[in-house]
Amino acid sequence: MATPKVLEILLLFTVEAPRWRVDRIAARMGVSTSTAYRSVADLVRVGFLQPVSGGAYVLGPAFSEFDLCMR
Repeated sequence: MATPKVLEILLLFTVEAPRWRVDRIAARMGVSTSTAYRSVADLVRVGFLQPVSGGAYVLGPAFSEFDLCMR
C-alpha cells in the first residue's frame, strides 16, 4: 500500500528536524513544489502543521489534542 503524501510529510518531522520548508519537503519527497504546497495546505487546514517564521512549518496543535485524548 502506498503511503499518502500527507503522511509522508508528517514523517519528515523529527526531533532532529522539527522545521521544514515546502521546497525541502518537495525535494525530499520527489514531488513538485506545487504538489507539496497543496499537501502542506491540507495539513495546516486541519491543524497538523503550523506556519512559522522564515516560510517554514512545524507540527501543529492537532498533535497536542491527540496526545490529550490518548492519556
